[in-house]
Amino acid sequence: MKDNEILVRKVYDLTRVEEAPIFKNTGIGIVEERGVQTRDVAIGDRVVWIGIPTNDKVTVPEYLSERVPDGLEDSVAVFAGIGAFVIQAVRESGLTFGDRAAVLGQGILKDITSQVITSFGIHNLELALARKGDVEIDGIFVCPAGEKSISLVANSLRNKASVTVLTGGHVDMPPELLAEKALKFTHPVPTQADERDVYYPRAYVRWTTKRNMGLFLNLLTEGRTKIAI
Repeated sequence: MKDNEILVRKVYDLTRVEEAPIFKNTGIGIVEERGVQTRDVAIGDRVVWIGIPTNDKVTVPEYLSERVPDGLEDSVAVFAGIGAFVIQAVRESGLTFGDRAAVLGQGILKDITSQVITSFGIHNLELALARKGDVEIDGIFVCPAGEKSISLVANSLRNKASVTVLTGGHVDMPPELLAEKALKFTHPVPTQADERDVYYPRAYVRWTTKRNMGLFLNLLTEGRTKIAI
């Protein structure tokens, strides 16, 4: 075990998110050992991790784990990895407080994305309203099963609107729409284990995977985001 790693005994894992296979390597466990350079966890803490196979006991880099707040159930906290991915995707979209967006698709990824953008102060427009064409949209988030829905809201997209793709499926985008509106495409990448073992100080990298996981856990604890299980 490296100096910045923790040894965790698994108590719960995530196995049912078909639209984001990487997050199947997400689990919750109890810290049994910790490296001398670990910063934020103690032996006996309950933590969630991402990107490491969920064996009965796993060695996890501390920067891909986060302590689970007391009172938060394992079946809810285990979605922190997906939440961190969505939070970073919203940041990369460039949308901000007061903007309007539509979330296309279905499933847990859509549910989490819809709630996270609302927490960011972004207006979440239902598809029926977004496709009318009389409301200008600043961006869309494409979740699984939403790849072919972009054309339904095309007329509502403003020039240079953002299209954030959260799925590996083919995105059906008319070429003339790309040329006419100069849309900005973003394909966020789910975080995987990083072999560099780097700790990024806040002054240089404000939001890391670990900090995004912590933020999403706080949203769950405060009841601002809920998981339908």
